[in-house]
Amino acid sequence: MIFISTGTFPIPFKRLINTTINYYKDKPKHKVIIQSGTMHVKSSAKHIIIKSYFPFKQTLRLYQQAELNISAAGEATALLLLKHSKNMPIFFPRLKKYQEHVDNIQLQTCEFLRRKKLAKIAITTKQLQSKLSEKLIPNQAEKYFSKQHASFNHLITKLSQITENLKI
Repeated sequence: MIFISTGTFPIPFKRLINTTINYYKDKPKHKVIIQSGTMHVKSSAKHIIIKSYFPFKQTLRLYQQAELNISAAGEATALLLLKHSKNMPIFFPRLKKYQEHVDNIQLQTCEFLRRKKLAKIAITTKQLQSKLSEKLIPNQAEKYFSKQHASFNHLITKLSQITENLKI
């Protein structure tokens, strides 16, 4: 299963949604689940399931079950995916120049993750299409953070405790 998430930012993320739907629409061997956020979109492909949002616990299960996670690069989402993905996630940042965000903070997050070799990064739709066809790489993030930054597991634990109490 492939899980695609736009995060919770209230602006539609058309580049991510349209690129992934177009890439997977003729690949029925892949079950694709898309969390589309505020973008209301449908796909005629029966193997592509689109829902605006999932409850937090279900989102975590989807992160854990997916063979591939593709997501916007919000900080909280990035941390959770680094903790829960089986394989190295693909991050596709929302960019100010496309009016997908108010700034380029997600680009900065991606630059950090690329330098540390913790995720695959795509900035353009062409790069995203290329990353979608690459071989899966096992997730190395937890090993990196547990060796380099003892506070990583503490941060994820705290984030999980906070969000577990939310009724979303």
